[in-house]
Amino acid sequence: MLAGRMPTLELRDASTKNIVPVNNDAGPLKWYACGPTVYDATHLGHARTYVTLDLVRRAAETIGGATIDFAMGVTDIDDKIIKRAAELGMEPLELARVEEANFFEDLERLGCREPTLVLRVSEHIEDIVQFTSEVVEQGYGYTTTDGSVWFDVAKLGTAYGAFAEGRGTSTAAAQAAALIEEDPASASDNKRDQRDFALWKAVWKSKFYGAFDLNAINATSTGVVSTRRGCGWFFFRF
Repeated sequence: MLAGRMPTLELRDASTKNIVPVNNDAGPLKWYACGPTVYDATHLGHARTYVTLDLVRRAAETIGGATIDFAMGVTDIDDKIIKRAAELGMEPLELARVEEANFFEDLERLGCREPTLVLRVSEHIEDIVQFTSEVVEQGYGYTTTDGSVWFDVAKLGTAYGAFAEGRGTSTAAAQAAALIEEDPASASDNKRDQRDFALWKAVWKSKFYGAFDLNAINATSTGVVSTRRGCGWFFFRF
């Protein structure tokens, strides 16, 4: 830094690959981060992720002079929550609220500031169903015979994985293999491409969550919103 020059903060833009200044020139910055799927205790991976985000947030505000509206999504409807709640003899949303509170208490102990806004999947089901419907109508999603809805990754061509640069430059087969190795449960004969991910999982018919109307997306069974679709809608909404 040159003598007399005000400190600045610059970050790399993953979409353009350019180095850009962080400031308030274009108004408050809107920042969305995927939060936890609240089915169990916070772990070290959570700590690393959210401490890092908090450090960047503080630097952007202190050095860059930016005002940040920080929203975090919380997945409180998920098959992992249903399974864990059954093991504990609890209702899924009851478990989700307990683990969400524990999560934010842990972040506070780590010195992380709270998000400006917390977005819970359970409070936005109709919006997420509508968003999923629009994805299908635009040709980027499809419904399988069991009523699940998947995002058709091939429709994005080479743009898929652009932000995860190492994965984005690999072949489709290598991407699929890496995803299955990371999450074996994601493999399915129903998918057109093993890289495709669920927008809506038509797996659970739960008395705790009730039946959601999926007619808009040509599905006929009760389902559970996918973590990635919840985050997708939160990102575009916020």
